[in-house]
Amino acid sequence: PHSSTAKALRTIPAPARVALTGTPVENNLSELWALLDWTTPGLLGPLKAFRARHARIVENTGTAAGLGNEEAVERLARLVRPFLLRRKKSDPGIAPELPPKTETDHPVSLTREQATLYEAAVRETMAQIEGAEGIARRGLVMKLLASLKQVCNHPAQYLKEEPTRLTGRSGKL
Repeated sequence: PHSSTAKALRTIPAPARVALTGTPVENNLSELWALLDWTTPGLLGPLKAFRARHARIVENTGTAAGLGNEEAVERLARLVRPFLLRRKKSDPGIAPELPPKTETDHPVSLTREQATLYEAAVRETMAQIEGAEGIARRGLVMKLLASLKQVCNHPAQYLKEEPTRLTGRSGKL
C-alpha cells in the first residue's frame, strides 16, 4: 500500500477496477489485502487491523500456535469469496486448446561471488538459529531461505544494491 506503484494506481480515476494475477497470493495475506483494497477499497479495513483480525491468525493455522483457527480461515474465505475468481488450466473447459506446460531445467553453477555470499549467509544465520527457539527460530529459517533465493538470483538483489553490471555476477546471466 505504500509503494510508489500502489500510490500511483490509487490516483487513477476509474468507475471499476479489476486485478488479474497469474499466481495466487503466495507470500502472505497482506498481498491479498493490497489487491482487494485497490479493487474494493475498505472491504478488509485498514491493513493494520486486517493483519490483527485475520492475517496473523490465518497464517498461523496449521502450526502449533494456530491449531483450532480453521473458523478464522473460513470467516476470511466467506468475506473475500464474492470478489475472487480463480481458474486453473486443469479446470474443465478452461483453455482446452493449450498444450500441457513444459518445464525445462538448465542447471547453472554459482559464480564465485554468489558462492561466497551463499556460504556467509548460511554461516551467519545458522549461528543465530542455534541460539533461537520457537517462532523466532522458524522466522530465521524462513529469512535464510529468502536470502539464499536472492543470492541465487543475483548478488545485487541480496546486497540490495543497484546493479551497475548484471552479467558475470550471476550464473543465470
